[in-house]
Amino acid sequence: MKESRHLQSWLRLAGGLLAAALGATLLLGLALWLFYRSGDPLVAPTVTLSGADLHLTGGEGRRTPEGIEIQRPGSDGILMVQGAMRALEAERYGHLSWELEGLTQEQKLRFVWATAAHPGTPRVRVLPAVTQGTVRLDPSTESDWKGQIVAVGLALMGPLQTPILIRRIQLEPRSPTPLMLVKALAEDWMHRDGWTGRSINFHRDAPRNALFPPVLLVAIWIGLGTLLYALVNPPWRGFRTPTPYALLWLLGWLALDLRWQSDLSERLRLTQTRYTGLDASARHLAGPDRDLFPFLQEVRRHLRPMPARVFIIGSDPNAYAVGRTRYHLLPHNAYLGLSALPERSQVRAGDYLLILSPSRKVRYDRERRLLISGQTRLTATLVHALTAQGALFRVEEGA
Repeated sequence: MKESRHLQSWLRLAGGLLAAALGATLLLGLALWLFYRSGDPLVAPTVTLSGADLHLTGGEGRRTPEGIEIQRPGSDGILMVQGAMRALEAERYGHLSWELEGLTQEQKLRFVWATAAHPGTPRVRVLPAVTQGTVRLDPSTESDWKGQIVAVGLALMGPLQTPILIRRIQLEPRSPTPLMLVKALAEDWMHRDGWTGRSINFHRDAPRNALFPPVLLVAIWIGLGTLLYALVNPPWRGFRTPTPYALLWLLGWLALDLRWQSDLSERLRLTQTRYTGLDASARHLAGPDRDLFPFLQEVRRHLRPMPARVFIIGSDPNAYAVGRTRYHLLPHNAYLGLSALPERSQVRAGDYLLILSPSRKVRYDRERRLLISGQTRLTATLVHALTAQGALFRVEEGA
């Protein structure tokens, strides 16, 4: 009898837990659907490019309080106005509208845009023949309307009889369907960053502009599940055990941990594919420093055998290349944080100056063997140089 009651208690707990988990999933899905159907501007804000945002890139004209006025075509006969903007996800936007005045039937109007993947290759769509006003269409039917859009514009071709005033270009989000939301949820959940320069200290749980950040979703799911279980088994009927609440938390934690383990497995696969069977030198040539490493190998060959003092000078002292340069020169004593020559009191004969290209604050006078930076002059010999990446100098007596 006692064992039977114990089994019934566990069955009730499992049933309540299952009901809470399923209910939380349904409520979360409904909440997301209602939230994104509401047209919240945080999800996909309407993008309006008016006079101050638009730039004339083809033809001649002027900016007015109403917009951009095109007065003459360029030498190629093309008139073009475009506006750069913060990158947006193409699939979230389905309506384009524009407002202009002065267009005639002889002129062809085209919508142009550029993607983050191919910013130098504009995509083009011919627009309906209209004279003026506001017209709407669905650019999402275009096969090239995908990925991240970084710029949009209008191009006109044909004789220009009177000036054309372009008032605005506007992109509006389209209402998401359940299939779109499920697809976005799956993409955000399965997103993998691979290895990045921040991987050792930072893990991004979702891509930029993600609709569904996984950690936030799991936290909301746990909260809804806890609330539903408390409603099914009210605490005022007698609090028996925190096990159901702990299990809900554990399920959420396991979901995130499995996702994290999948991310680590993908990074392991990438590492094995790139580096398996290579020695230390070949690994550097296959890795992210492959363009920098051969130059630094040559630099090391020109340094004296004992650990030398090397001052690393770069236009950006905090740049990635500066830090990696110091790493590849170990165990030599390398000093960072310089964008110009160090003071004469800080160097001595035999020290090395490694100047990474491009350097705008340091120049070398070959005839007098002088490194010059502002008022600082150092006598130095050019030891090794590679125009694209930098030059190594040795400080001489009398510096």
